[in-house]
Amino acid sequence: MAQKATDTWVEPKAAKNTTELIKHDHTRIDDYFWMNQRDSKEVLDYLTAENTYTEAYFNKTQQLQTTLLNEFEARINPNDVSAPFFLNGIKYQTKSVEGKDYQEIYRFEDEKSTLFFDENERSKGKSFYELSEWMPSPNNELLAVCEDFVGRRKYQVTFRSNKKNTYLTYGTDWVFLYKGNNLPRRMYHVMYSKKNDISKNWRKFEHEKEFKKEKTDNH
Repeated sequence: MAQKATDTWVEPKAAKNTTELIKHDHTRIDDYFWMNQRDSKEVLDYLTAENTYTEAYFNKTQQLQTTLLNEFEARINPNDVSAPFFLNGIKYQTKSVEGKDYQEIYRFEDEKSTLFFDENERSKGKSFYELSEWMPSPNNELLAVCEDFVGRRKYQVTFRSNKKNTYLTYGTDWVFLYKGNNLPRRMYHVMYSKKNDISKNWRKFEHEKEFKKEKTDNH
């Protein structure tokens, strides 16, 4: 009889380290609060043990996994094209291109399509990339894109001038948490400091037209 994976690999058990969390006169006990330190040696060692055990447990199904994956890929059109859709009176369409990992967004003018946004370009040099949302301004001069470059749902909102094809960038110590109103020529957004978890350090930015104006308030 074939040896089971569980005969040679011990299922890892996460340690229980009791932590009291007190908020609003209420005490909550969390035995696994230590996992909140996701980059600590203890957490990384435990995740490595989990992954090692999982790989060993499912090793006997490797052939089936490969068969299913090949069948899935054979049923997917590598050059899939979405139905056209309209935003602010402009027609767009998303396309997949064989050999590329991410989609391309095309914009139509007089039935002629041009590449409007390329996720593949934005993902270059990154180990992870996800385009969560994108939205042109009502006058179609600006584009707001919400992206994750680390894979932890740490989304950043970046604004692009469609005419100049340039992005407004900020230092890595700040992260977007909110993007503001929908006025034709003005956008507001708030960024919080990543240096602390209590959102006391923040900056408010006001952009007019093609990022010609910027106002900063620090608190």
